[in-house]
Amino acid sequence: MKNLSIDDPAEAIHLGSLIAAHGYIFPISDHVLTLKDDGTLYRFQSPYFWPSNCWEPENTDYAIYLCKRTMQNKARLELADYEAENLARLQRAFARKWEFIFMQAEAQVKIDRKKDKAERKILDSQERAFWDVHRPVPGCVNTTEMDIRKCRRERNPHRVKKSVYGVPDDGQSQPSPIHISSQPIRKPTKEDVQKEITFLNIQLDRHCMKVSKVADSLMGYTEQFMEYDPFVSATEPSNPWISDDTTFWDLEAGRDPSQQRVKKWGFSLEEALKDPAGRDQFLKFLESEFSSENLRLTNSEQPFPHDKLSTVEDNASKCNSEITRQKTLELESLLLGLDRRLPQIQEDISVLEKEDDGELYGVLSLQVIENEMKDIKQLINKLNSTTLGHQHLTTETTQQLEDLKAEMQELVKYDTMQVVKSKQANQRLKRDLDQCRNGPHSTIQPTQPQHGYCLHGQFLNISGPRVYTAGEYPGSYMYGAWGRDPKPEAGKESWYWLVPMTSSNRYSNYVRLYSSLSSLIVGVSVPGNVQIHSSNPTTNTIQGPNVVLYGGALYYNCYNQDAVCRFNLTTKSITTLQLPKGTRFNSKGNFCHLDECYPFTDLDLATDESGVWVVYTTNQDFGNLVLSKVEVGESMTLSQTWHTSVYKQGVTNTFMACGVLYATRYVSKQVEEIFYSFDTVTREEKFNVGIFINKMKPNIYALNYSPVDQMLHAYCDSYMVSYKVLFG
Repeated sequence: MKNLSIDDPAEAIHLGSLIAAHGYIFPISDHVLTLKDDGTLYRFQSPYFWPSNCWEPENTDYAIYLCKRTMQNKARLELADYEAENLARLQRAFARKWEFIFMQAEAQVKIDRKKDKAERKILDSQERAFWDVHRPVPGCVNTTEMDIRKCRRERNPHRVKKSVYGVPDDGQSQPSPIHISSQPIRKPTKEDVQKEITFLNIQLDRHCMKVSKVADSLMGYTEQFMEYDPFVSATEPSNPWISDDTTFWDLEAGRDPSQQRVKKWGFSLEEALKDPAGRDQFLKFLESEFSSENLRLTNSEQPFPHDKLSTVEDNASKCNSEITRQKTLELESLLLGLDRRLPQIQEDISVLEKEDDGELYGVLSLQVIENEMKDIKQLINKLNSTTLGHQHLTTETTQQLEDLKAEMQELVKYDTMQVVKSKQANQRLKRDLDQCRNGPHSTIQPTQPQHGYCLHGQFLNISGPRVYTAGEYPGSYMYGAWGRDPKPEAGKESWYWLVPMTSSNRYSNYVRLYSSLSSLIVGVSVPGNVQIHSSNPTTNTIQGPNVVLYGGALYYNCYNQDAVCRFNLTTKSITTLQLPKGTRFNSKGNFCHLDECYPFTDLDLATDESGVWVVYTTNQDFGNLVLSKVEVGESMTLSQTWHTSVYKQGVTNTFMACGVLYATRYVSKQVEEIFYSFDTVTREEKFNVGIFINKMKPNIYALNYSPVDQMLHAYCDSYMVSYKVLFG
C-alpha cells in the first residue's frame, strides 16, 4: 500500500489478488491464487514462469508434470481428483508416445533429486503454481486466456468491447469497477489514415537517443572489445594475419579455454553462448543446478542454417559422382591385362632365344616382341596415371568426408528441440489419422427388437476407449482382469479391483483393490492386496485370467480343478462349486483364434444386472459353449444351464449383459468383433451381431461387463482398457 500509494485496504487486496491470479505471487501453504490479509506467507514466482513471457504450455508438458508428480513424494504432491482425471485423459490421448513422456518425467525426477531439499521444495511449489494458473481447478477462471501481447498492441486501451464481468445480450455495456463503459467505434476515414501515416513518418525520423549517449556507448564498447581485435591490439604469441604463424589459432582451438576467453564470457550471456566452450560449460551448469531446457530453447530460437545443410548435400552428391564402381573396374581391368601380357612376352623371348638361324635372330620374332613391349609400356603408363589419380581422389575424398562428418555433427546438435517438436507433430498427425481411419463403425439397428428384457434398452454399439492405462505394473503382467463390483459393500461403491496373473501368466493368489479410478491409473492402492494364500499356485488359488468380483467376493477357476471358487474378501473364507462331469479344464477348452489359444481360459466367469454366470464347455457338448447361472447363497449352486451351438475354441472371449451372452472373435490386431449373442429368455441365437471393438493391444485376455456404469472392462497385454456400452 505504501509503494503504490493506496489508501483503501480493500483496493490493495483486490489488486494483490489480480497479481496472484496471474501467477506472479502465490501462497506457500495452499493453492488458492488469491491474496488474504490473515498472515499467510507468499512467495514470488520465478521470472521464467511469468505470464508476461507469453508462451502457452502444451498438453505434453502438462502430462510430464502430472506423471512426475506421481513419482515424487505422494504425501506432499498427491494428485487431486481433477488432476488424476486429466492424467487419465492425457494418457489416452498420448497413448502412442506415453513411454516417451514417462521417460522425460523420470529424467526430470532424477535431476530434481540431485538438488537439496529446500531448493527442491521451492521449485516444486513454483511449478505447481504455474500449472494452477494454466490448468486451473474446474470452475475457476483461466487468466491466461487473454493474450497479453494483444493487450500491449491495443492502440486504444480504454476502448473495450467487453468488461471482465461480461456484456449483456442486448449489447448495452454495464458499468464496471475496472473498465469504463464501451463507446461505439467510428470507422476510420481516409483523412484519419493519412494523419496516422504522417505521424508514423515523423516518428521514424525522430531520434530516440542523444548523440552524446550513442557516442559514449560506442566508446565503451570499443574499449571493452579492443583487446580481442587482432588488428588493433597485439596478440600473444603473434597475430596470425601478420606473421602467418597459426600458433595463436591452435591455442584458441584447444579444449581448455584461455583466461582471455573466459574473461569475455563475463561481458554478457550472448558472448558465453557464442563460444562453443562457454556453451558447454553453461549447459553443464544448467544440468547440475536447474535444467538444460533453457539453453536448448535459446538454441532452437536461432534460424536453422539451411545453407550449410545444402552445402553438405552437394558435397555428398559430388563424392558419390566422383567415386564410382566404373573407376574401380577400370583399374582392375588394367592390372588384369598387365598380368596376362607379361607371361606372354616372356614366352616369346624364350622361343626366340632357342631358335638357331645362323647366329641371327628372326626378324619377325623381334618385330612381334617390340610391338608387345610398346603395348606393355602403354599399359604401365596408363596404370601409373590412373593410380596417381585415384590416390589424389582418395586423399581429397577422405578430407571431404571428415569435413562432412564434422558439419553434420554440428547440425545434429544445433536444432535438437526443433527436431523433437517436428517428431511430436508428425506423431500427432499420425494419431489423428489413425483415429479417423479406425473410428467407431456404424451399426445397423436390427429390424426385430431384442427379446431379453433390459432396463437400458437394446445393446446397439460400444464407444471408443474411455480408459487406457498400464496402471501400477506397466508391462509386468501380460494376463489378468479388472473391473468393478456390481453389488458393492457400503462405502465401496467407487472401488476398483485388479487381479494380475503373477506366476507364469497363469496363476495368482491375491486381489488388489483401489479406492477410485484415479488411484488405479496412478497406481496408488490404499486398501492394498487381499491375499487368498501365501503360496502361488496351491489349492483353491486362482487359475486363469477370467475372474469377477460380486458382492464382496471373488469368483474364479480353482487351481487344478473343474470347479468355481468363491473367496470372501471380508471373512477370507473359500467356497467351491463343482461343475458337471466332463467339464474341460487345465487348458483343454481355451478361448482361441487362428494364431494362438489363451492358456487356462477354460472357465469364464461373468457378471451382469442379475448376478454371476459361468461359461465353459464339456466333452458331452463336443466343445460348444455352455452357460450356467450361479446362485450365490451360503453354498453355491447352478440354477439353470443353457447349451449353445457355437464352438468355444472359435471364440476369443465372452461376457454377459442384461441376461444375454455375447461372444467375440479375433479380426485383426486392431479390431475384435462381437459376432454372437444368446438370449437366455428366448433361447434365440444370433451369429450376425456385427459390433466392432477398436483394440489398443492385439489380444484381449479378459472381458467383463459392469452394470454399475455400463462399461466394458478389457485386460489387453498388461494394459487396462474400458469401453462405454451404448444401449438404445
